[in-house]
Amino acid sequence: AAAAAPPPPAAAPNPPAAAPAGAKTGADEEKRAAVKAALMHSWDGYKKYAWGTDELMPQAKTGHNWLGQGGTIIDAMTTLAIMGEVDEFKKAAEWVKTSLSFDRGDVSFFETIIRILGGLVSAYEFSCDLYACDEGLLMKAKDIGDRTLKSFNSPSGLPYASINLRNGRGSTAGWTGGAAILAE
Repeated sequence: AAAAAPPPPAAAPNPPAAAPAGAKTGADEEKRAAVKAALMHSWDGYKKYAWGTDELMPQAKTGHNWLGQGGTIIDAMTTLAIMGEVDEFKKAAEWVKTSLSFDRGDVSFFETIIRILGGLVSAYEFSCDLYACDEGLLMKAKDIGDRTLKSFNSPSGLPYASINLRNGRGSTAGWTGGAAILAE
């Protein structure tokens, strides 16, 4: 008797279909939730220990200023908006409109432009998407923009490294020997 032919090989299981472009997977949702939880943990700590200051010193549980312009609040507003934290965004916007004052002395031109002016313009744009264009944010951006514009009143036309927000006088860093910093 002839030997029976071996059975055909089992068909390989079909691999799972790839998720459509832009579809979220369970792993994506877990990562998203973990990132948002980390943000909210940091934000809650900042609100509790350092509200209104430029940064939280987490080990000391205190706030620290080096610009004196509520840097973390302004920095965080776009992130809060992206993460859908509209109520927290509105609280930050309220602080900006009612408590942020630019009536102060010398500040870094560069840091004030990138963090404060840039952050306020971004926050204004996000407010338009979240609830309604918040003109108070735009007015604060205009205020700091007008004050920092005076930094260009230098002999070279390049901005001074520091600008006194109260009186508009610019200055160069002592270590430059009076030269402009091209990075500004």
